[in-house]
Amino acid sequence: MQPLINSGLLIEVDTKPLAGLFAPLKPERLRRAAQRAAKRTRDWLLTQLRRELAAATKVPQLVFKSRFRKGSQGGDDPGGSAILWIGVNPVVASKIGPGVMTAKGVRVGRRTFDHAFLAVMPTTDHQGIFMRRGAGRLPIVKVVLPIDAEAWDLLSKYEAAAGRMFGQRLEHEINFELGLTK
Repeated sequence: MQPLINSGLLIEVDTKPLAGLFAPLKPERLRRAAQRAAKRTRDWLLTQLRRELAAATKVPQLVFKSRFRKGSQGGDDPGGSAILWIGVNPVVASKIGPGVMTAKGVRVGRRTFDHAFLAVMPTTDHQGIFMRRGAGRLPIVKVVLPIDAEAWDLLSKYEAAAGRMFGQRLEHEINFELGLTK
């Protein structure tokens, strides 16, 4: 498992091929173009990661909707910067879909959790999927599905592709800004 503190994906782009495009632009317009390119790259990366993470874990994409958060970083940054936060804590099995009791345990979507059971919490009427930890009635624990390994594998897989996408988007946005000056 990767460390969760100060972890991130840093995308570096070689701007030498684009240096000729930079010359006629004012710094403010270049900053705006870089910011738009960063945001569009972030949105593309979010879509790809959510889609592939859902396929790898066999969990509906809707479950991951709240686990991806977007943001941007302002200030005097001359380049574009956009933030994509990904929650990699385990997914609670009851969030995957409605559970069905079977002879072996509980089936949720395409997954079967052996020796699990459905329970309704009396105070909140929340239905959950639980397993007994010991031989007795208590303690019980929620059934969860770990996703951190898949998420880190996908991030490393898309690191180079995100850099290429940012370069393409930046070139497109610079051309757009150049079209505004003419």
